Parts: sequence; structure tokens; C-alpha cells
Amino acid sequence: METYLLETKQLTKVYRNNGSKVHALQEVDLAVKPGEMVAVMGPSGCGKSTLLHILGGLDNPTSGEVHINGQRLDKMSEAQRAVLRRKQVGFMFQAFNLIGNLSVGDNIELPALVAGLSVRQARKRRDALLEDLGISDKSRNIPAQLSGGERQRVALARALVNQPTILLADEPTGNLDSKTAYEVLRLLRQTHMQGQTILIVTNDPNVASLAQRVVFMRDGRIINETILQERDDTKTLLVELLNLEGG
Repeated sequence: METYLLETKQLTKVYRNNGSKVHALQEVDLAVKPGEMVAVMGPSGCGKSTLLHILGGLDNPTSGEVHINGQRLDKMSEAQRAVLRRKQVGFMFQAFNLIGNLSVGDNIELPALVAGLSVRQARKRRDALLEDLGISDKSRNIPAQLSGGERQRVALARALVNQPTILLADEPTGNLDSKTAYEVLRLLRQTHMQGQTILIVTNDPNVASLAQRVVFMRDGRIINETILQERDDTKTLLVELLNLEGG
């Protein structure tokens, strides 16, 4: 029997718009195994972001089930979901969502402190991530002093500081030029190869090409999925992707 880190069953989300019902998600069944990287693709308005928000506990489904690491997310209170988000879910957003008046180091460290780590533990994890992502020299800078690629690195470090069970990434290269996107793709691939489970929402086929499996959505439903061939030569793959972007 397969073991899944994340699983949805008949997941449905209905919004009301001027008295009319809008089905953002319709009976979505999705399962992600530990250590897997899955990309979710589809046209604008197909339900990708709604799905991501529900998986991360930022929104509630109208019906259906969400399981993360054996816990039933859709039955939790807001307070319980907040605890789960802090300890098990890392978020990486297209808009970075960094706190503008905090330094890079403080942006990364804050989630660890909120999750209950000591200052010493949080700082140790922060410094290790800064080193791994090549931005140790930016620790005292504020986000406005960084390039787009550097801010996305900070966002990735912040998402990973609590050593999440799953990393949820929403269009992680959407605001970046091709060369900077290449660096972010390399870092995501590196993170996945270290064992991190990742689910990416993207409209970029180059980003999706990094995943082991691509799920296609339309009108709130999963309509198809494709298993991609494993690629061991990461450098070659990323160079190919960069060339496709015209970099």
C-alpha cells in the first residue's frame, strides 16, 4: 500500500459571487509521496492557487478531505492549522512576501522563533541556509536592497528554516528574468535532491520540467497527469531550460 505525505479526497471549494456559486475546485483527488516533486499546471482561474492555499491550511475546503503527514487538516481549527503551518509547511510565493523593514537574517529567523525554537537554534539554521544559498553577505540587508533573485533565495530560506514536511511554491520564477530563474530552478532542484517534498504551482513548462510528475488542471478539476523521466544530469537539464528561455 502506498504511503502519501499529502493527500486530498474529493476536495471541493465553492465561492459565492453575486449570489451565484463558483466551483473553484471540484472533487480533486491528489496524492504526493514523501520526497516527490510535483508540478500543478493549468490556465489562469483553473483552481491551482486555491488548491495550494487549501493544502497549506490558508483556506478551508467546502467539502472533501486534506491529509498532511497523517493529520486531517480540514477538520482542524484555525489555531491548529496555524501550528501545523508553522511546523510542517513551507511557503514560497511569487511576490516573495518578505517583511520590508526586517533584515534578511531576521526574515529567515522569524518563522523558527514563532515555531518555538530558541534564538540559538533559529540562528544556527538561518546561518546554514544563508551559506547554502550563497547569500551570507546579505544577512544585514533589507529586502529592498536585494535583486529579485536574491529576494527569492531569502524566500526559499525562510520557507525551509523550520525543516518543513512539504514545500509549497506558487509561481516561484514568475517575477524573474531568465538567468535569475535559472538560479532559482537550480536551488529548487538541489533542495529536492536533498529529500525535500515539493509541490509547485506554475504556468512555466520549464519549471514543471524539474518535477517527477506534472498534474494538469482545468475548471477546478484534475484532467490529466504525466510522469516525467528521471534526469540525473541536473546541470545539463538546467542549461537546456535556460536555453529554452533564450538566456
